[in-house]
Amino acid sequence: MKKSRLPLVILSIITVLSLILLGFFFIRPALTDKQEVAHQSASTQSPFQIDEPKVSLVPPQEESPEQTGAQEPKTQGESIKINAVGDIMFARYIGQKIESQGGELPFKYVSKYFKADEINIANLENPLYKYDPPKAKPKPTSNEATSSAAASSQESSAATAVYEPIILCGNPKAIEGLSAANINLVSLANNHAMDKGAEGIQKTLELLDSKNIMHAGAGMNVTDAQEAAVFEHRGNSVCFISASNIIPAGYLASKQSPGIAGARTNIKSLLKQVKDAKAKGQIVLVAIHWGIEYQDYPLDKDKTFARSLVDAGADALICHHPHVLQGVELYKE
Repeated sequence: MKKSRLPLVILSIITVLSLILLGFFFIRPALTDKQEVAHQSASTQSPFQIDEPKVSLVPPQEESPEQTGAQEPKTQGESIKINAVGDIMFARYIGQKIESQGGELPFKYVSKYFKADEINIANLENPLYKYDPPKAKPKPTSNEATSSAAASSQESSAATAVYEPIILCGNPKAIEGLSAANINLVSLANNHAMDKGAEGIQKTLELLDSKNIMHAGAGMNVTDAQEAAVFEHRGNSVCFISASNIIPAGYLASKQSPGIAGARTNIKSLLKQVKDAKAKGQIVLVAIHWGIEYQDYPLDKDKTFARSLVDAGADALICHHPHVLQGVELYKE
């Protein structure tokens, strides 16, 4: 009689089950560790994040006084927030809209971003003077149209072309919009501040003063034009300086005549002004009108000049004129 193979089969099954159980207990922890690492990585990483080295433009934090044993320096006041916009202009058809719909119209959708307890800076790129609505050009007569067509067919040299200067005169009602939008500081050193001469800049200064809007960069003489706007804000003394590299003929202030403050014409004095303000413990803000219109990058010479102003003590430079967004450079924190 043959022996039954059942005990052998049962023993084989028990052996296989034992191996499976051993594998479960010894292999599973390793797999779990890998799964945990993957889970932690997934939980901290955005699905849109790219695994690249992170480069921060924020300067590294210095060691705390507790770590160094040094005494923590006392701050002058609370931290402040500065909102800066570029060139603003209330002439031409914008002035026409203001005339019909009020001075607050240009700021209708942005005034909510400017708080009264913050420093809100703009470059006022025109005098606020007598509003002169834009005039439609008369239609040419048949003879004029024929002459114009004949002239346009001839070659013209761009090098010898003469262009009429652009004269901007902002609607004075815009002062209501500036005030309502909490624009409390304007730079006036630019190439349009004197477009309406001495009377235009005088009227502009009077309107700004009437709404307690601080200003710098233009005045009735060179001393006034170069004078900084110094004010207290959240326990800090703030010094705002405005100057221009773009200077049309006759626009530079002198001892006897009104005008704007120059930058490239007055570099040494400007650097000294910054240095002296910093020595007084003031926060120094400098607004300069410079560059080339519609160029995406600042000129190298302007960047060099900007760094020299920071070396002298400027905390921030706010530059305008190109009418496009350029860049932001972090230099010496």
